[in-house]
Amino acid sequence: LPPPKNDVPQKQRIEYLDALRGFTMMLVVINHVFNYVYGYSNEHIAGSYNYYFSLFRMPLFFFVAGFVLYKKDFSWNWGTSFSFLKKKFSVQLLSPFLFWLVYVTVKDFDMCDSLLSVNKSGYWFTFALFEYFILYIAFQLVIGRLNIKERFKDILIVCYGFAIIVLPYALKFLVGSNNGGFLNYALAVIGVENFRLFVFFIFGVLIRKYFDKFEMLLDNSRLVVYCLVVFIALNVVIPDLNVYNKLIQIVFKLVLGVCGIIVTFSFFRKYRGNFGKETVLGRVMQFIGRRTLDIYLLHYFFLPTGLREKLCLMADYNIPLIDFSLALILAAIVVAACLFVSCVLRQHQDIAHFLFGAKKRVGLNAIETIK
Repeated sequence: LPPPKNDVPQKQRIEYLDALRGFTMMLVVINHVFNYVYGYSNEHIAGSYNYYFSLFRMPLFFFVAGFVLYKKDFSWNWGTSFSFLKKKFSVQLLSPFLFWLVYVTVKDFDMCDSLLSVNKSGYWFTFALFEYFILYIAFQLVIGRLNIKERFKDILIVCYGFAIIVLPYALKFLVGSNNGGFLNYALAVIGVENFRLFVFFIFGVLIRKYFDKFEMLLDNSRLVVYCLVVFIALNVVIPDLNVYNKLIQIVFKLVLGVCGIIVTFSFFRKYRGNFGKETVLGRVMQFIGRRTLDIYLLHYFFLPTGLREKLCLMADYNIPLIDFSLALILAAIVVAACLFVSCVLRQHQDIAHFLFGAKKRVGLNAIETIK
């Protein structure tokens, strides 16, 4: 997803980060194969391969979004903030809204129910990310007026991230489940429940800000080992988080998300040679990583439904390896279909710019995706 522009020359994009985004996008499609194709709900996937990936999949997505957003010496003021949000409005809100509108119409979903649901029939991510941009910019505008040291700003933004986690529950308590009326509907449309992932967005911003120090920590393999041990240990002790109350779920999902992010990021960084442009795997993963928005907006239309009932083996037996392997194959087919349609749509510069945020190059026929 495109970061804001500034006058500082942009560094060459990190190849393994693009590959990491491609990997994360594949996990998203695999999860939706489980949900939409197999008909599994979150309660049914506990203990499966997909369940373990789901513990850090979306945290990783928002972590990368925050990581990409941060630019050293960029000044957030009213002018730059308005310009940034104006550019994001089309690609983060308007374009996804049109895809959502077509999708719910084709699938004959109730639009009001979909709009009031947490996941917006699947199209919640870009809406939530745009809200994260607003939350982050609002903090920067306020903190920029305070004459405090940088270290205290970092402490405050971490506290701010945790406060946003609590915000949905505080708002629901204040509004009341029965007496809120219009406010309840407003909170549902905004999707305040998705604010729980904002802290991972902040985590990505801070890691990018102190990336040199973070790399030094990653070079110390003990950090990664500790995170891996904690991730495995928590899953052994707590095989299904859904059986606990919300507060315990929040704490453990936060720990599992951070551990999963560190382990996954470390893996792609350590083996970055395998994810470079010199390898077939690297080129494929990077291409997927640069087209994550395209795939996200398109893939719902290519997900077959009711497949599980047609596969007697899967219907009669619960074999996680077979479930996940087939989901991986189906996800690869869906992603390939999305990339084909994306390439066709991107032939027209105006369409590519409007739908996917592609940058038009004046005088050339090519379109370069905004970095």
